[in-house]
Amino acid sequence: MWKPVALCTLLALPAAAQEALPPFELDGNFAYGARQTIDDSDNDIIRFTFGGTWRFDGAQQARAALEAGVRNEDFSSSYPAMFGGELSWTWNTSWGRQSGGGRARWADDRETSGELAYVIERFGNTIDLRGMVGVQGVTNSEELDDRDDGSIFGLAEATWFPTDNLAFWLGLMGDSDGDIGAIGAEYRPSDWPGSFFLEWGHTLVEYRGFEGYNDLYGGVRFVPRSRTLQEHRRAVTDRSFVRYVEVQ
Repeated sequence: MWKPVALCTLLALPAAAQEALPPFELDGNFAYGARQTIDDSDNDIIRFTFGGTWRFDGAQQARAALEAGVRNEDFSSSYPAMFGGELSWTWNTSWGRQSGGGRARWADDRETSGELAYVIERFGNTIDLRGMVGVQGVTNSEELDDRDDGSIFGLAEATWFPTDNLAFWLGLMGDSDGDIGAIGAEYRPSDWPGSFFLEWGHTLVEYRGFEGYNDLYGGVRFVPRSRTLQEHRRAVTDRSFVRYVEVQ
């Protein structure tokens, strides 16, 4: 688990130029996750995320985001809706950025989950690297089959930009419950105020007791017309703390 993260933190790439950014801006995305069915629960979820970024003296920025989600089973009143929030602080550098932050998610009759993480990102001309380490926990792990109460976790990812508006990535995530490999893609049509993304995570060996554990996420992300997809990813940290599989 730690070797890919160490690679991301040690490998140096040339710095990418940064655009002049506003002191405050909003971001948002809509996503659907076809998540692994566990204990006869069809665990799919629809979620809206709205965030705001505050920038200070050109080198630091803070972001806060709120989530509103619903499981597909909520429509039959099996479960209540889900809510969440994220806070982070970022230090921009000549080679990329470093971020620290936390996230909490709540579901009334299942559990509340929490994460604290440190993220390091290096920006190159066509390749970006992301590494994340942190701790995770749930209040009622007995509601989740084969999920520990708490654990450390790590993630390493490489993203390739064949064009300014197209990204492909490969990644690996691990915690005490197993490992997840992931592939993903994101495309922003020219002059559109948004992009389309799709990401699939699948265990390499076993995750939470399942040899075939997998999650598929897809959605739409707001991207200002004045930016390319690559510029937006480097301006806003709305994807910096993304995991391939959620704690819940």
